[in-house]
Parts: sequence; C-alpha cells; structure tokens
Amino acid sequence: MSVSTIHNTSLHSQPYSLLILAGGEGRRMSGQDKGLMPWHGKALVEHLIATLPKSYQQCLISCNRHLEDYRRYGETVTDGNLQYQGPLAGILAGMDQANTDLLLVLPCDCPQPPPQLFSRLLKSMEKTDKTICYAWDGQREQYLFALIKKSMRRSLQNYLDQGQRSVRHWYKQEAAIHVDFSDCHDSFKNFNTQKELLSK
Repeated sequence: MSVSTIHNTSLHSQPYSLLILAGGEGRRMSGQDKGLMPWHGKALVEHLIATLPKSYQQCLISCNRHLEDYRRYGETVTDGNLQYQGPLAGILAGMDQANTDLLLVLPCDCPQPPPQLFSRLLKSMEKTDKTICYAWDGQREQYLFALIKKSMRRSLQNYLDQGQRSVRHWYKQEAAIHVDFSDCHDSFKNFNTQKELLSK
C-alpha cells in the first residue's frame, strides 16, 4: 500500500498533509539528491516517514528530479517556474496540491524528527490562533519543521512574486511563533554532506 494512502486521523483533532521538502540541488552532497541518499540501508526520506505517526491524510514530497524514485514514498509536487528557488517555493507547490487545510512541513535530510511534532505544533496553533507555528530546538529556530495553514497561500505567493525567498522573514511578516522542542534537541539533527552520512 502506498505511503500516500489516507490514514486514520483519530489520534489528532484535525486532518493534515505531510509535506517533505526535497527540492534542493544537493550542492553540499556533490549534486546528489539528498533525500534519496542511503543511511543505514534506507533512503533518508524513508527513515523520516517511518519515524512519524501514520496519522496524516496525504504524503506530499516536493522535488525537482528523480520523481519516480520519490513516488515510492508519496505524491510528488514540483516547484514549477520557481525550481531551486528555496524551500518556500516547495511549500507553495505543496499548498497547491494539499487536500487538507493544514500542512506539516519537514526537510528531507532529517531522518529522525520528533514523533510528536504535529501534535505539539497543533496544540500551540489552536491555543494562539496563529497560522504558522515552527519548532525551536533549544538552541536555534528550526524553520522547516513547521505547521502551516493552507490559507497562507496568497500571502506566500505575493511574497515570492516580490522576489523574496527568506523563510525567516516571511514567518516574521506573518507573526509566526516558535514552539519549544528543547527536550528533544537531538531529533533535529540533519545531514549536509556525504561524510556526515558515513560517520553516523
């Protein structure tokens, strides 16, 4: 059964789509597609999906190459005219294909994200009535571990149309808030080079 198959959402109060960002050029990986790089016998994207509860309704993977390989794990979306223009272009593409009002966004190079990521971000979103919530690992802002309402699509499109690409600045513009995940700091470790993959 495909990973993108609709799953039971009884564990959470709202349905959501999982959006994995894998649309980069892999410059620090010698041009290789980071999400498909092997680690302990499996692709990084496969580790990521296996770590999370299967409570999402839809699994989307934003990618610009190796689409057939990524389709083993979910539905693929591409950045269109904004290819390789940063993660916001991938988020916009995900918004266009998502069939839920909420998107849980994650980068493809973090194989073991916090399993409770969605539930804790959602709790803060419902408490504060914000449209964007993202993780803070106790030391740094983790902007690409975020819960975003699809209603932000117009704002994001306008931002990109102005030539802007900074995730941090868009979040600030929309008064996004961070959620404390300092108790699971190690869950946000990612891989940027082939050497790191081989050493861990």
